[in-house]
Amino acid sequence: DLLVSTFHYADDTYVIISPSEQPRIYDLRHAYLHFQIDPVMIRYSVDLHQKRSLLDLVQTAPLTDDFKTDFVLLADESLIKAVEARLDKDSAAVKRATRQGYILTPFFAEQLPIFEKQEQGLRFYADVMIDAIDLKYESARLSTVTFDAAPLQRQAQQVIIAGPEPSAASKTLDKAENLYTARSLEESKALFTKALELKGEPAEHAQAWYGLARISVLQGNGAIAAIQLFDKVLQTSPDDFTRAWADVYLGRLHNIRQDFPLATKYYQDALAVNGASDKAKQAATKELQELLKTQEKQTP
Repeated sequence: DLLVSTFHYADDTYVIISPSEQPRIYDLRHAYLHFQIDPVMIRYSVDLHQKRSLLDLVQTAPLTDDFKTDFVLLADESLIKAVEARLDKDSAAVKRATRQGYILTPFFAEQLPIFEKQEQGLRFYADVMIDAIDLKYESARLSTVTFDAAPLQRQAQQVIIAGPEPSAASKTLDKAENLYTARSLEESKALFTKALELKGEPAEHAQAWYGLARISVLQGNGAIAAIQLFDKVLQTSPDDFTRAWADVYLGRLHNIRQDFPLATKYYQDALAVNGASDKAKQAATKELQELLKTQEKQTP
């Protein structure tokens, strides 16, 4: 019988717990990981769908049909399995999850130590991991896997939930970012503004300014207004991911205003950020090259 079930209503998540003889800490942690990770994977669903050919490999696994047809769902659960294995220091759990059909668990288990050594949050770093999925390599890795005949029946066990409680600003930023992704701009704008009023790290406030700046661009409030907001980002000790993208946006905005020296400076600044995402570096490189070509053509 189902002792722990989870329901989602808009931004709220409810966990229903039935009485049991043993603590259901594992199931509560699993529900919490879904609450944290589901929005991240949904945010990058377009990138994940480019890897969906791996679904062909799980058709004989003991999975329900939704996991065999929805690659975002499969990747989401694979990442959660990898996180659980790492928290429990149980490398055998990775193999068990793979045999059950959660085929990206080994990949994410290899990526998590790399993720822990850098400064970006998962909602920003996830696209780096997704880009790193090598279809040929994963197909070769899985060619030797024999799937279990039936789903595992797990007994309740008590585990320790590790990790600090996210700040109020961090929780608000997560909700704001999800609304931004869904293009609910006014609601997102209200939450980014609220995050600025809440206690948090300087980098979290920088992320709030970054959210407001991007919304300003989408709402067409004018280059000067957006530039002022992106300048706020750089003045508020942003993390490397946010700093690099703020530089890219400032390069674009000054390029639009035909202030080519300043645009060049910001593109170069973005490329100089050590922890910049690959996509930010690619955007800065491409747009800087186009800018330089345009200037060459205009030179008599």
